[in-house]
Amino acid sequence: MNQESWVGHLLESIEHSLKQTAISPHTKNRPIVVVDVDLTIVDNQERTRAILRDYIQSRPMPFPQKSAILETIQTLPIEFSIGKNLAALGIPLDEVRTDARDFWQKRFFSDRYLHYDVPYIGAVEALQSLVKRGAFVAYVTGRIASTMAAGTVREFLHHGFPVTTADSMLIMKTSHEEEDTEFKIRSLNSLFDIGQPVWLVDNEPRICNAWHDMMSNRQPAPTTPRWLVMHRTTRHSPGAPPLHPGIAQMNMWLPVSGEYAQND
Repeated sequence: MNQESWVGHLLESIEHSLKQTAISPHTKNRPIVVVDVDLTIVDNQERTRAILRDYIQSRPMPFPQKSAILETIQTLPIEFSIGKNLAALGIPLDEVRTDARDFWQKRFFSDRYLHYDVPYIGAVEALQSLVKRGAFVAYVTGRIASTMAAGTVREFLHHGFPVTTADSMLIMKTSHEEEDTEFKIRSLNSLFDIGQPVWLVDNEPRICNAWHDMMSNRQPAPTTPRWLVMHRTTRHSPGAPPLHPGIAQMNMWLPVSGEYAQND
């Protein structure tokens, strides 16, 4: 599927679902756009930089060394692994493994640093456009509700993401205990109670594969699927599996009325 045709496919799916809803208003046909948050619609690397700065500030070390590391953080290419980020700064991981991970996790999964997150160019406008066309937006994120819900809603409202409306839903994890893939499969399954998922976007290949399998099982071939799973090509966890056939790749957000980029 080329970069022009998948946008048309998406809009056609939304139109089809809306027509089905108009014909049978009591059926669950409302088109749902399912999107992850971190590294899908917002870039969290500045949040990680801020936490790294605070961690280095908290560690006892000579001023010249601390100053040099803080300077390096400003341009450090952020990796998905906190251990790799520390190693790139010259911090011996065996000395700080538990301490650094606890420091990072308590802050990364909190409201305190969310204002550092930056929406990817075009993400806000794309989701706004989809809502205007009649879609329902469901944010399915591994963020923890008890420590991040208020801050997530605050920042979404600040940036203009559709949220706290009848056209949107924020689905978050209740604890770290539930594995992300299981959580996102369960969340997707629950969305069928209110409508029809037509577009699903995540930065994690394993999530994309799981969603694609679930959607395929609900609408097996040779029926032409009226849904599309897309992999957002940013950063993802190490050891990711290959994408299943039929999953498109998106390397940028653009308005729905324009062309999105896709890698075949």
